[in-house]
Amino acid sequence: MNGTKYLSEAVHAEEIKAGVLNLVCAPVGSGKTHWALNELRKTVSKPYRMVYLIDTVNGKEQLLKNENTAYYRRDWIATVQNGDVWFGEAITGNKVVVMTYAKFGVLTKNYPDFGFSFELILCDEIHNLPRFSSFLSHNPNDTPYHKIAKERLENIINRGKVKVIGLSATPRRAEQLNCPFQYISVDEDVRRFEVNKIIPYTNPKLLLNELSPKEKGIVYIGHITKMKEFWEEATKLGFSAIAIWSVNNKDHPMTEEQHRAREYILAHSKLPPEYDLFIINASSETSINIFSKVDYIIIHTQEEEAQTQVRGRYRGDLDRLYLLDYITIPQVPEEFLGQKLFKEDKQDLCKALCLRSKWKRTFKWNTVKLKLEEAGYFITEDRENSRRYSIITL
Repeated sequence: MNGTKYLSEAVHAEEIKAGVLNLVCAPVGSGKTHWALNELRKTVSKPYRMVYLIDTVNGKEQLLKNENTAYYRRDWIATVQNGDVWFGEAITGNKVVVMTYAKFGVLTKNYPDFGFSFELILCDEIHNLPRFSSFLSHNPNDTPYHKIAKERLENIINRGKVKVIGLSATPRRAEQLNCPFQYISVDEDVRRFEVNKIIPYTNPKLLLNELSPKEKGIVYIGHITKMKEFWEEATKLGFSAIAIWSVNNKDHPMTEEQHRAREYILAHSKLPPEYDLFIINASSETSINIFSKVDYIIIHTQEEEAQTQVRGRYRGDLDRLYLLDYITIPQVPEEFLGQKLFKEDKQDLCKALCLRSKWKRTFKWNTVKLKLEEAGYFITEDRENSRRYSIITL
């Protein structure tokens, strides 16, 4: 752990004002949730004058485990709209209502003036709001609630009466919002978690041969079909693995076992003890927190924003972080060493190594051969029955 100050001590909250989007860059381990739910909520006149917005359902459900938060109820809207102080206290107590950006969009659509009566709106993982707003649905009848939420927040900020704070470890994307913004000063010695080793790789399946089922790991893979493939391969190699994705995915509904694992994580902020490998995608990229021991994290994307966010799911110093890098030279799998590699074998090796150009084109044998030689491998070539072959040795 680096740094000495929690965010509540390091952030210059006196700089926060209405009329701009106040961006707070909060690194992993700085205590942003504590600051929001223990300090910021004290700055409003009544609990219902503040709302906490979050990007995912998983994040919302984990936040609702906090004693200072409350679930949205329809009665709460009447309090927010009409300013019925007694009624609001009865509903939420001294708590902050938490909802997703999508739910904020739903309420905005149903209540034309919704949002303007708050004193403070806290936008957690703010970088995902413009991202989700740009997604196009395959169903033309779907309502773009994220886009509606984004436009309402822009209007609220531009009116200049409500303080709107955007929290994120990677807030730069939020600069795209159509409103003025400012970064709030945070002292350099704010706390943050460390990583002991950063290891580049090209093919996550190859990593399975280097990992031990005795360790606990998290793997991030964006596409569900690829998650399932990795899950199947890990199970074959003796790992006790589980994968979770969005509960709202109708094309790939989760099993009861997956739902149980998801609920355990949200309830306890720990990985279920019966699994040693936990596979996630963007539905868990932000917001959820894991406090139980994690030995390594594999992140199968080159997007720096996603890499930072996924690393942040583990709330502790990490031994090994594996980051996707199609240029690095991975270790040649043992089954390809010292063997006669004919054309088909070389194609299989190129596929396994997954070396790619900056345009994401997979390198063929001639390029892979040069890169392996640069990395210290020795390659000899010969013929057998008029067929050319290569042998790779160290």
